[in-house]
Amino acid sequence: MSKQDLFDICVIGAGASGMSAAITAKKNYPELRVCLLEEKEKVGQKLLATGNGRCNLSNDDLGISHYGGEAEKYSWIFENSVPDEEFFDDLGLVITSDGSGRKYPYSNQAASVLNAFLREIDLLGLQLIQNFKAVRLNTEGKLYSIVSQDGRSVYAASVIIAIGSPAGKHSYAMPELIASTGELFKPFSPALVPIYVYPDVRTMKGARVKAKVQLTHQAITCAEESGEVQFGDGYISGICIMNLSRFVETGKEYELHLNLVSDLLVHEVENYLNVMVQHNVQLSDLLSGLLPKRVGEEIIRACCKDPFRRKASSLNDSEREKVARTLRNWTFKVKSLGPVNLAQISKGGVMELDSQTLASQRNTGLFYCGEVVNVDGECGGYNLHWAWISGQAAGKAACDYLKRVRGAADEV
Repeated sequence: MSKQDLFDICVIGAGASGMSAAITAKKNYPELRVCLLEEKEKVGQKLLATGNGRCNLSNDDLGISHYGGEAEKYSWIFENSVPDEEFFDDLGLVITSDGSGRKYPYSNQAASVLNAFLREIDLLGLQLIQNFKAVRLNTEGKLYSIVSQDGRSVYAASVIIAIGSPAGKHSYAMPELIASTGELFKPFSPALVPIYVYPDVRTMKGARVKAKVQLTHQAITCAEESGEVQFGDGYISGICIMNLSRFVETGKEYELHLNLVSDLLVHEVENYLNVMVQHNVQLSDLLSGLLPKRVGEEIIRACCKDPFRRKASSLNDSEREKVARTLRNWTFKVKSLGPVNLAQISKGGVMELDSQTLASQRNTGLFYCGEVVNVDGECGGYNLHWAWISGQAAGKAACDYLKRVRGAADEV
């Protein structure tokens, strides 16, 4: 073991939570040698892609109801974290809110966020080791050894694991590193992901429509959202759909119910249909003044026979009633969630951590933060907010642990 491979705190994973943890640790205890291990050649690639390159880094409304998993257990962390503005001000980053409460860097560029972190890492003298994929954690006396896939090792008195989740990759296998720690772990599953449905929606691929959407299981509403729905290659997507995907559990049957006219009264829809019938449009075009063409055609095709050979005047009462009903309750059966490579985040992760410090209950001096912890949030900056605050909590807790251990040693 060489001195250059020995650290006080080693943070595994240089993503949003890992960088937050390392910076917090160094600021709380400047004398420490702190390193960041990153499996890739470049740091922060996932961060650069968030918010379509704008980096939706938090939200004005941070109620715990926007989170799932074990979020309620960690309410102390949510309630006692450094305010977003103060945290980012210290990094030299100005943030602002849009009209819906989502927070972004003032520059509207995710690169500004990453650059602020990299500047701080350099300023504080944190050691960044890239191309180091940690696969195993061993204990050697009072130290941890972190072993890479290619056989290299670094050593630390305390370790913070911030490796994220498999979301956006290709497999939901349990990470080797977590397996080596023996932690209680809820298997990862996709979240904030498109939902595959039937009947097939491929004829509407690329179409978008506003809707109020309910997810039901055995006719009981599990959750509901409103927003823009996007039709894809066999799946339905959009922010509202991805938020609902967090409530889908493997092995259960679900339905999605789309209300495409939730802001219209019943008589307003009836008046519209009357006008179109009076104009005697092609039956397939009956909803063309209400919905995108392909979406309207698909509803008419589902409700009426031979819609492309008939005029609207041929619409009978039964068909008309079915069209009106479908507009308010267009039902799809959930086939499956989208694959891991389409997921923005994952559900699941490490469990049984200390509620205030995110310390392992099984491995002294080991802490966790970010998406590897069993906490998941809605779209809208919630998951990045968890990354920042859980990183701060773990970074400070690792410092407190070392101060406590070394203080006790000095007393002896």
